[in-house]
Amino acid sequence: MKSAIGIILLYLIPDLVIGQTYQLKSTGHGLDLMLKEIPKEQLIDEIRFKEGRDSTVDVIRLDHVGPNLYPLLISSKLPVPTDSLGILSFRLQKDTLDNFLFMIDHVNPKLYTRNVDFVLIRVTYRYDERIAQYYVTNAKITSAFFKMIERRLIENKDPEALNKFYEFIARTKLVVGIKGERTWKYLN
Repeated sequence: MKSAIGIILLYLIPDLVIGQTYQLKSTGHGLDLMLKEIPKEQLIDEIRFKEGRDSTVDVIRLDHVGPNLYPLLISSKLPVPTDSLGILSFRLQKDTLDNFLFMIDHVNPKLYTRNVDFVLIRVTYRYDERIAQYYVTNAKITSAFFKMIERRLIENKDPEALNKFYEFIARTKLVVGIKGERTWKYLN
């Protein structure tokens, strides 16, 4: 078993080293990005992609300001970790991403302060060369926000993206399993 793991690592290390032209920052740095008041420009500027840095590509970053260990990054290019903490990420086709970001950009209500009401999600994104940020809080409002995202990902028929989304929202405690089905706890 140990030799099989060693062989897998030997195959993965060159890909990781070749695709990475920067040194990973500390886990503490990643936690600071998630939990502290960081300028939206810095949050977006820190994002790197498999193909390298890109300061023009549209991207969204969701942070659960709480016990979630990984931010969720979505773009038309595959986001990669920039710190030792890691990320959850997936790609959407450019036109699908454009529709997705239009939806994110036009969400209401938006909060611009970090007032926690059961859950706090920070939404930071670059869309049409504009960087924006808002917060979503309150169990019902956040559930409706996530349900809207879930619906789009289901329509997109990408099970990997949907699973990463579910992994991200699992720690928010907004979804429960009832008879093997995911159910939104605060939505009727």
